[in-house]
Amino acid sequence: MTLRKNIADIQRKILDVRIENFGNEHKLTIDIREKLSLTLENLGFVKDANKLRRENLNALAKIMNSRALKFSANHEITLDAMRNYAEYLEKHKRYEDSAEIRHKICDIYEKKFPRDRANLKIITSLEKIAELLETKTDFDAAVIYRQKIVRLLKSKFPHFDFAEDIINALKKLVRLNELRRDFYAAVIVQNEIVKLLERRYRYKNHGILSSAKSELSTLREMKFNVLNNVIKGQKFNLTRSNPKLSKLVVIFNWESSENFSIEHSAYIIGTNNKINSDKDIITSENPVYNAESVTYVENPAQINVDLNKLPTQIKKIAFTLAICNADSLRQNFSQLDNLYIYVVDAQANEEILRFDLKSRLMKETAIIAGEIYRYKNEWKFNALGSGFVGGISAIEKHFGR
Repeated sequence: MTLRKNIADIQRKILDVRIENFGNEHKLTIDIREKLSLTLENLGFVKDANKLRRENLNALAKIMNSRALKFSANHEITLDAMRNYAEYLEKHKRYEDSAEIRHKICDIYEKKFPRDRANLKIITSLEKIAELLETKTDFDAAVIYRQKIVRLLKSKFPHFDFAEDIINALKKLVRLNELRRDFYAAVIVQNEIVKLLERRYRYKNHGILSSAKSELSTLREMKFNVLNNVIKGQKFNLTRSNPKLSKLVVIFNWESSENFSIEHSAYIIGTNNKINSDKDIITSENPVYNAESVTYVENPAQINVDLNKLPTQIKKIAFTLAICNADSLRQNFSQLDNLYIYVVDAQANEEILRFDLKSRLMKETAIIAGEIYRYKNEWKFNALGSGFVGGISAIEKHFGR
């Protein structure tokens, strides 16, 4: 301990001399200040060490803003000091501050160094930032950096895109998307891994390739299970995976041992979030809307929608269920089994999503199951599951009839 204190005293004297002779921003000053901060930290004087590191950061900021600075050893001293400070912050779980420092390191490499030299250094810094964000469980932010890493690696190996580094980076991106429960994105990335491995092994049945294909199959199944079953409040992008989607079928399903009379319907809603007239309510009495853009089918209970035929002023379509004569018959939705709606791509005859309505309904006699709505150039499904006690009249009142 005594020896370390003596070393610290000597380093502090050297620092004072260098500041006096060379100034606060000289590379020799920064170098000895960094060494002194490490010595003080080892002695347990964390606050003093931290103060010195901040002084170095201020000096480094002035250096990097200097137009006269040329590519020299100054950069390496600067970057080493910044990395050491970032590691210090990480050690003390100050991840946000550390990420900010590592951002600055990336900026230095991008602005001050030639592209061919900077790429690998930038990738290393981005990797560290991604790890920090993952430690904070900020997966949405981390995925952005993982994507940047993949892009940089591809630019580094334009003719060898099967490089092991790229595949490893893609694997990390897959795992991160799994943590985000974004299996749609995970499938896309895993599919890219399979294609790269197919090129590497020339489509031979190699063990690594077989494993990657198996992983892809698993992710596809998980994607289907997650996307297929939506929960209350979830918004599902209908046209994301199929921009050409035009014809939908919304199907209502329920089972009961008793005799229930249930009316399904669709409400065509304009910009004011209300219906404009009775023509906007699609039921058995009014089964067709605007050149068959929306049509009612009684058995099986469904509503057909042609998105391409819908007028541009129509912003959303709500899909509802109501029990007829519910009060007099003492009936409600809690007495039904397998109550759900599902949306089908009519052209592909493929189920897109399913929404279970049973779990949240008790004494309700009418329900707005969900709605499709226009968002910019896309169509989305909003899983509402909003129940009403007053039957169909309560729904009509809700939509301004």
